[in-house]
Amino acid sequence: MIVCQVSPIATYDEARAVHDNDQYELEGDRVQQQLVPTWDDDDDNDLINHNLPESMSAPQWVEQQDKSQSTTPLKTLSQVTIEDTDRERLRIQDKELMQMTDDGMCLTMHQPWASLLIRGIKMHEGRSWYTSHRGRLWIHSAAKEPEQETILSMEQFYKSRNDSDHKIDFPTEYPTSALLGCVELVDCLDRNSYLEQFPDGESDCDFVFICENPQELFFKLPMRGQNKIYKMEKHAHQAAKKILLRRLQ
Repeated sequence: MIVCQVSPIATYDEARAVHDNDQYELEGDRVQQQLVPTWDDDDDNDLINHNLPESMSAPQWVEQQDKSQSTTPLKTLSQVTIEDTDRERLRIQDKELMQMTDDGMCLTMHQPWASLLIRGIKMHEGRSWYTSHRGRLWIHSAAKEPEQETILSMEQFYKSRNDSDHKIDFPTEYPTSALLGCVELVDCLDRNSYLEQFPDGESDCDFVFICENPQELFFKLPMRGQNKIYKMEKHAHQAAKKILLRRLQ
């Protein structure tokens, strides 16, 4: 596995640029092609989230079709958007993930629950209110620092629920005021429906968000949060999708 070290100064400069420039481009996108590491079959295990159930198989990549045979008119470079790139690069055999919408909707959560959700350790998020949103939901961590006692308590809670042979890969840190990654919000169940479908569920709230396909950003974007589910600022949303696509390549 190839490990690339990034200096603290470069990391700070990238974080600052996200806030200061709507046309911000990740430094990694300007690296020459030959410097981008390629992955072989021996590295496949690095892309698998071992916190997910064994019954969930890893997505299989599908080659893009020959563009020369396409009848769709070509777009100019200025017309190509992040969304276009997302649709082209994420051509996988998982139909639901291919059809996932991403309008930049985001949910701010307190730590350590935010990082546990992004890691796929926590899959259900309780709220006192209902949402009709379905599709990609970005997860942002609130500014409040988590207490160590709370972190240990929640880690112990999920250890007690772990019935697999794999050891849970808990986060080594719980960053605050940052965009951590995204999940797919597939349903929002009321209390009675949730108990029917998940009698041993992890939430006792009035409404529960059922989440799948957690994706963690390798670079956490500093950001301010808002209440309930809100739309991210355009420049932050574009930067987040670029980081996510780099991870999925």
